[in-house]
Amino acid sequence: MLLCRLLHVQATVGQDGRRARVPRDGSGEENLFNEIGAFRGQKLFADATTGRYRVKVDADGPWSLCFSQPVPGEGAKPIPGTISGKGAMVIPVRTSEDIQAVIQGRHRGESNFIVDLVGYGDTTGQVNLYNEIGVYSGETLSEIPTGPFLLSVIADGSWSLRFTK
Repeated sequence: MLLCRLLHVQATVGQDGRRARVPRDGSGEENLFNEIGAFRGQKLFADATTGRYRVKVDADGPWSLCFSQPVPGEGAKPIPGTISGKGAMVIPVRTSEDIQAVIQGRHRGESNFIVDLVGYGDTTGQVNLYNEIGVYSGETLSEIPTGPFLLSVIADGSWSLRFTK
């Protein structure tokens, strides 16, 4: 039995990709990805609901989408610590104690840099750490309880996040 309502989507679009949208049972559409050109990335939906979904893909080349519901397990990156990557990613992380973290964030891109920490499994809640555009360097402070989380990063360039107590 899954204790979460999260949906993780991984996409690969070759050549001239455009967008993938998920119509939600007549309640409108939500963009999974809206990229021009080749794209590889991940996205997390924190409010997925039970039901049927249809996916509309607009791409001129080969593409693939993989949908999964994340379950806490081994291999989560520890917080405090440094996490880095490139592009849109969803990364399992874990804290072993309640902490008030200073998070130093850097983004070397031209578009959105959005970072959310989303509880899953027995951990609930969601906090937005960053919502910036373009090249960015700065820090923020956040209370992070003990437990598993998914770090959801939307970015178009390289990025790094350093969590310290």
